[in-house]
Amino acid sequence: MALSLLLLLLFTVLLSPTFAQTKHCIENEKTLLLELKNQLVFDSSYSEILVHWNQKDDCCSWEGVECDDAGHVIRLGINNEGILGGLNESSSLFRLNYLEELNLAHNLISGSLPHNITNLKRLSSLDLSGCSFSGAIPSMLGNLTQLVDLKMAYNNFGGSIPSGLFEGFSKVEYIDLSINSLSGSIPVSMFNVPSLREIYLYLNQLSWKVDEFAVVNISQLYWLDFSYNRLESPIPNSFINLPSLNYLDLSYNLFNDTFQLDEFLSLPNLESLHLSNNSLSLSSSYSFL
Repeated sequence: MALSLLLLLLFTVLLSPTFAQTKHCIENEKTLLLELKNQLVFDSSYSEILVHWNQKDDCCSWEGVECDDAGHVIRLGINNEGILGGLNESSSLFRLNYLEELNLAHNLISGSLPHNITNLKRLSSLDLSGCSFSGAIPSMLGNLTQLVDLKMAYNNFGGSIPSGLFEGFSKVEYIDLSINSLSGSIPVSMFNVPSLREIYLYLNQLSWKVDEFAVVNISQLYWLDFSYNRLESPIPNSFINLPSLNYLDLSYNLFNDTFQLDEFLSLPNLESLHLSNNSLSLSSSYSFL
Protein backbone atom coordinates (compact mmCIF):
# COMPACT_ATOMS: atom_id res chain seq x y z
CA MET A 1 0.00 0.00 0.00
CA ALA A 2 2.78 2.39 0.97
CA LEU A 3 4.69 1.54 -2.21
CA SER A 4 1.62 2.13 -4.38
CA LEU A 5 1.03 5.50 -2.73
CA LEU A 6 4.68 6.49 -3.27
CA LEU A 7 4.51 5.58 -6.96
CA LEU A 8 1.28 7.52 -7.36
CA LEU A 9 2.83 10.63 -5.78
CA LEU A 10 5.92 10.34 -7.97
CA PHE A 11 3.79 9.95 -11.10
CA THR A 12 1.76 13.03 -10.13
CA VAL A 13 4.88 15.15 -9.56
CA LEU A 14 6.41 14.18 -12.89
CA LEU A 15 3.24 15.19 -14.72
CA SER A 16 2.81 18.48 -12.87
CA PRO A 17 3.20 21.66 -14.97
CA THR A 18 6.43 22.61 -13.21
CA PHE A 19 8.18 19.43 -14.38
CA ALA A 20 6.36 18.97 -17.65
CA GLN A 21 7.31 22.35 -19.12
CA THR A 22 10.55 22.36 -21.10
CA LYS A 23 11.91 25.36 -22.94
CA HIS A 24 12.11 24.74 -26.66
CA CYS A 25 13.75 27.27 -28.91
CA ILE A 26 11.53 29.05 -31.44
CA GLU A 27 12.65 27.61 -34.78
CA ASN A 28 12.83 30.97 -36.50
CA GLU A 29 15.06 32.36 -33.75
CA LYS A 30 17.31 29.32 -33.92
CA THR A 31 17.69 30.02 -37.63
CA LEU A 32 18.60 33.64 -36.89
CA LEU A 33 21.26 32.55 -34.39
CA LEU A 34 22.80 30.12 -36.86
CA GLU A 35 22.76 32.85 -39.50
CA LEU A 36 24.52 35.14 -37.02
CA LYS A 37 27.18 32.51 -36.40
CA ASN A 38 27.79 32.24 -40.15
CA GLN A 39 27.90 36.02 -40.57
CA LEU A 40 30.45 36.60 -37.82
CA VAL A 41 34.16 36.17 -38.34
CA PHE A 42 35.67 34.53 -35.25
CA ASP A 43 38.58 32.35 -34.26
CA SER A 44 37.14 28.84 -33.88
CA SER A 45 40.23 27.68 -31.97
CA TYR A 46 39.58 30.42 -29.40
CA SER A 47 35.80 30.30 -29.30
CA GLU A 48 34.04 28.52 -26.43
CA ILE A 49 30.49 29.52 -27.35
CA LEU A 50 29.82 30.08 -31.05
CA VAL A 51 31.85 27.07 -32.12
CA HIS A 52 29.36 24.75 -30.38
CA TRP A 53 26.14 26.17 -31.87
CA ASN A 54 24.66 23.60 -34.23
CA GLN A 55 21.48 22.55 -36.00
CA LYS A 56 21.06 19.40 -33.92
CA ASP A 57 20.71 20.85 -30.41
CA ASP A 58 17.92 23.04 -29.11
CA CYS A 59 19.22 26.62 -29.11
CA CYS A 60 17.90 27.24 -25.59
CA SER A 61 20.54 24.78 -24.40
CA TRP A 62 23.41 26.54 -26.18
CA GLU A 63 26.11 28.28 -24.19
CA GLY A 64 25.57 32.04 -24.28
CA VAL A 65 21.84 31.77 -24.99
CA GLU A 66 18.95 32.04 -22.55
CA CYS A 67 15.29 31.68 -23.44
CA ASP A 68 12.07 32.60 -21.70
CA ASP A 69 9.39 30.01 -20.96
CA ALA A 70 7.90 30.44 -24.43
CA GLY A 71 11.25 29.66 -26.08
CA HIS A 72 12.12 33.19 -27.20
CA VAL A 73 15.78 34.18 -26.97
CA ILE A 74 15.99 36.89 -24.31
CA ARG A 75 19.70 36.89 -23.40
CA LEU A 76 22.69 36.58 -25.70
CA GLY A 77 26.23 36.58 -24.33
CA ILE A 78 28.95 36.07 -26.96
CA ASN A 79 31.66 38.05 -25.18
CA ASN A 80 35.34 37.02 -25.30
CA GLU A 81 34.79 35.03 -28.49
CA GLY A 82 37.55 36.46 -30.68
CA ILE A 83 35.01 38.03 -33.04
CA LEU A 84 36.67 40.16 -35.74
CA GLY A 85 35.40 42.73 -38.23
CA GLY A 86 32.23 44.76 -38.15
CA LEU A 87 28.52 44.24 -37.68
CA ASN A 88 26.40 44.69 -40.78
CA GLU A 89 23.14 46.65 -40.66
CA SER A 90 21.44 43.56 -42.09
CA SER A 91 22.80 41.25 -39.39
CA SER A 92 20.30 38.67 -38.19
CA LEU A 93 21.19 39.80 -34.66
CA PHE A 94 18.87 42.76 -35.10
CA ARG A 95 15.89 40.51 -35.81
CA LEU A 96 15.96 38.82 -32.40
CA ASN A 97 13.01 40.92 -31.32
CA TYR A 98 12.63 39.44 -27.82
CA LEU A 99 16.23 40.09 -26.80
CA GLU A 100 16.53 41.78 -23.39
CA GLU A 101 20.27 41.48 -22.73
CA LEU A 102 23.10 41.61 -25.26
CA ASN A 103 26.76 41.16 -24.32
CA LEU A 104 29.37 41.51 -27.08
CA ALA A 105 32.14 42.72 -24.78
CA HIS A 106 35.86 42.05 -25.26
CA ASN A 107 35.81 41.15 -28.92
CA LEU A 108 37.57 42.92 -31.80
CA ILE A 109 34.39 44.23 -33.43
CA SER A 110 35.38 47.28 -35.47
CA GLY A 111 33.61 49.94 -37.47
CA SER A 112 30.59 52.00 -36.52
CA LEU A 113 27.71 50.83 -34.40
CA PRO A 114 24.84 49.82 -36.71
CA HIS A 115 21.72 51.93 -36.36
CA ASN A 116 19.60 48.80 -36.61
CA ILE A 117 20.56 47.91 -33.07
CA THR A 118 17.60 50.11 -32.15
CA ASN A 119 15.34 47.38 -33.58
CA LEU A 120 15.94 45.54 -30.29
CA LYS A 121 13.21 47.48 -28.48
CA ARG A 122 13.19 45.21 -25.41
CA LEU A 123 16.89 45.63 -24.54
CA SER A 124 17.45 46.44 -20.90
CA SER A 125 21.21 45.71 -20.87
CA LEU A 126 23.72 46.45 -23.64
CA ASP A 127 27.41 45.67 -23.11
CA LEU A 128 29.77 46.66 -25.93
CA SER A 129 32.78 47.39 -23.73
CA GLY A 130 36.30 46.40 -24.70
CA CYS A 131 35.66 46.18 -28.44
CA SER A 132 37.02 48.35 -31.27
CA PHE A 133 33.91 50.26 -32.28
CA SER A 134 34.63 53.67 -33.78
CA GLY A 135 32.78 56.63 -35.23
CA ALA A 136 30.06 58.60 -33.52
CA ILE A 137 27.68 57.28 -30.90
CA PRO A 138 24.31 57.24 -32.68
CA SER A 139 21.68 59.36 -30.96
CA MET A 140 19.16 56.73 -32.06
CA LEU A 141 20.30 54.62 -29.10
CA GLY A 142 17.93 56.81 -27.16
CA ASN A 143 15.11 54.86 -28.84
CA LEU A 144 16.00 51.90 -26.62
CA THR A 145 13.61 53.11 -23.97
CA GLN A 146 13.89 49.97 -21.81
CA LEU A 147 17.65 50.28 -21.26
CA VAL A 148 18.87 50.09 -17.68
CA ASP A 149 22.60 49.39 -18.27
CA LEU A 150 24.63 50.90 -21.12
CA LYS A 151 28.29 49.87 -21.25
CA MET A 152 30.42 51.16 -24.14
CA ALA A 153 33.81 51.73 -22.48
CA TYR A 154 37.19 50.81 -23.98
CA ASN A 155 36.31 51.57 -27.60
CA ASN A 156 37.27 54.19 -30.18
CA PHE A 157 34.06 56.19 -30.26
CA GLY A 158 34.75 59.81 -31.21
CA GLY A 159 32.98 63.11 -31.68
CA SER A 160 30.53 64.54 -29.21
CA ILE A 161 28.02 62.74 -27.03
CA PRO A 162 24.68 63.44 -28.75
CA SER A 163 22.22 65.21 -26.48
CA GLY A 164 19.41 63.20 -28.06
CA LEU A 165 20.94 60.03 -26.64
CA PHE A 166 19.35 60.71 -23.26
CA GLU A 167 16.01 62.12 -24.34
CA GLY A 168 14.37 58.72 -24.69
CA PHE A 169 15.89 57.19 -21.56
CA SER A 170 13.67 56.91 -18.52
CA LYS A 171 15.01 53.73 -16.89
CA VAL A 172 18.79 53.98 -17.37
CA GLU A 173 20.72 53.56 -14.13
CA TYR A 174 24.26 52.86 -15.35
CA ILE A 175 26.17 54.58 -18.18
CA ASP A 176 29.81 53.84 -18.96
CA LEU A 177 31.35 55.70 -21.92
CA SER A 178 34.85 55.86 -20.43
CA ILE A 179 38.13 55.30 -22.28
CA ASN A 180 37.03 56.50 -25.70
CA SER A 181 37.91 59.56 -27.79
CA LEU A 182 34.80 61.58 -27.06
CA SER A 183 35.08 65.37 -27.21
CA GLY A 184 32.88 68.44 -26.95
CA SER A 185 30.53 69.32 -24.14
CA ILE A 186 28.92 66.91 -21.73
CA PRO A 187 25.23 67.20 -22.68
CA VAL A 188 23.05 68.65 -19.97
CA SER A 189 20.31 66.22 -21.03
CA MET A 190 22.30 63.49 -19.27
CA PHE A 191 21.31 65.07 -15.97
CA ASN A 192 17.63 64.98 -16.85
CA VAL A 193 17.44 61.19 -16.51
CA PRO A 194 16.03 60.76 -13.00
CA SER A 195 16.87 57.05 -12.75
CA LEU A 196 20.64 57.49 -13.23
CA ARG A 197 22.81 56.09 -10.43
CA GLU A 198 26.29 55.74 -11.97
CA ILE A 199 28.04 57.75 -14.72
CA TYR A 200 31.54 56.91 -15.99
CA LEU A 201 33.10 59.28 -18.54
CA TYR A 202 36.77 59.15 -17.54
CA LEU A 203 39.64 59.18 -20.04
CA ASN A 204 38.02 61.14 -22.84
CA GLN A 205 38.50 64.73 -24.07
CA LEU A 206 35.26 66.18 -22.79
CA SER A 207 34.51 69.73 -21.70
CA TRP A 208 31.43 71.48 -20.38
CA LYS A 209 29.65 74.79 -20.36
CA VAL A 210 29.03 75.53 -16.74
CA ASP A 211 25.96 77.72 -17.30
CA GLU A 212 24.18 74.66 -18.69
CA PHE A 213 24.53 72.90 -15.32
CA ALA A 214 22.51 75.33 -13.26
CA VAL A 215 20.18 72.46 -12.36
CA VAL A 216 21.58 69.05 -11.59
CA ASN A 217 19.02 67.24 -9.54
CA ILE A 218 19.26 63.47 -9.92
CA SER A 219 18.30 62.30 -6.47
CA GLN A 220 19.53 58.73 -7.10
CA LEU A 221 22.98 59.62 -8.51
CA TYR A 222 25.54 57.62 -6.55
CA TRP A 223 28.77 57.55 -8.58
CA LEU A 224 30.21 60.21 -10.89
CA ASP A 225 33.62 59.84 -12.57
CA PHE A 226 34.67 62.67 -14.93
CA SER A 227 38.42 62.26 -14.42
CA TYR A 228 41.02 62.57 -17.19
CA ASN A 229 39.12 65.02 -19.36
CA ARG A 230 39.37 68.72 -20.24
CA LEU A 231 36.83 70.13 -17.82
CA GLU A 232 37.43 73.76 -16.86
CA SER A 233 36.42 76.03 -14.00
CA PRO A 234 34.21 76.70 -12.28
CA ILE A 235 32.97 73.43 -10.83
CA PRO A 236 29.15 73.56 -10.90
CA ASN A 237 27.70 74.33 -7.48
CA SER A 238 24.67 72.28 -8.48
CA PHE A 239 26.64 69.14 -7.63
CA ILE A 240 25.97 69.86 -3.98
CA ASN A 241 22.29 69.12 -4.67
CA LEU A 242 22.98 65.41 -5.14
CA PRO A 243 21.96 63.85 -1.81
CA SER A 244 22.89 60.26 -2.76
CA LEU A 245 26.31 61.09 -4.18
CA ASN A 246 28.92 58.73 -2.72
CA TYR A 247 31.85 59.06 -5.15
CA LEU A 248 32.95 62.12 -7.15
CA ASP A 249 36.13 62.10 -9.25
CA LEU A 250 37.12 65.32 -11.03
CA SER A 251 40.88 64.65 -11.02
CA TYR A 252 43.16 65.25 -14.01
CA ASN A 253 41.21 68.12 -15.52
CA LEU A 254 41.82 71.84 -16.06
CA PHE A 255 40.13 73.34 -12.99
CA ASN A 256 41.97 76.40 -11.69
CA ASP A 257 39.63 78.29 -9.37
CA THR A 258 38.85 78.12 -5.64
CA PHE A 259 37.04 75.00 -4.54
CA GLN A 260 34.52 75.47 -1.74
CA LEU A 261 35.25 72.25 0.12
CA ASP A 262 32.76 72.80 2.93
CA GLU A 263 29.82 72.70 0.55
CA PHE A 264 30.79 69.28 -0.74
CA LEU A 265 31.62 67.91 2.69
CA SER A 266 28.03 68.68 3.65
CA LEU A 267 26.77 66.03 1.24
CA PRO A 268 25.38 63.34 3.59
CA ASN A 269 26.60 60.28 1.67
CA LEU A 270 29.83 61.49 0.07
CA GLU A 271 32.73 59.15 0.95
CA SER A 272 35.24 59.69 -1.88
CA LEU A 273 36.19 63.04 -3.41
CA HIS A 274 39.06 63.19 -5.93
CA LEU A 275 40.42 66.55 -7.11
CA SER A 276 44.11 65.83 -7.75
CA ASN A 277 46.07 67.08 -10.75
CA ASN A 278 44.14 70.30 -11.19
CA SER A 279 45.19 73.84 -10.22
CA LEU A 280 42.59 74.28 -7.52
CA SER A 281 42.81 76.31 -4.35
CA LEU A 282 40.83 74.91 -1.44
CA SER A 283 38.64 77.03 0.74
CA SER A 284 37.49 75.39 3.97
CA SER A 285 36.69 76.14 7.58
CA TYR A 286 38.22 72.78 8.51
CA SER A 287 41.78 72.48 9.73
CA PHE A 288 43.80 69.77 8.00
CA LEU A 289 46.92 68.58 9.76
